[in-house]
Amino acid sequence: MDTPISEPGFTGMGVGAAITGMRPVIDIMFGDFLTLTMDQIVNQAAKIHYMSGGKMKAPIVFRTTMGASRRSAAQHSQS
Repeated sequence: MDTPISEPGFTGMGVGAAITGMRPVIDIMFGDFLTLTMDQIVNQAAKIHYMSGGKMKAPIVFRTTMGASRRSAAQHSQS
């Protein structure tokens, strides 16, 4: 089944998976879309250790591309 790409959606799922003990690697296709995922990264993944009193962690890797090397025009490369 084809589904729409939703960076906030799969970033949130990755953070949830990390909290449960998995080690997800989230691939954000274009660096420009990182801003869409900031709530999950900054307010959830980065603070879960503090908010849980040190009982929970979110080991997660975010991977993306930046710059003009992909020739992705202004909307996808900030170049």
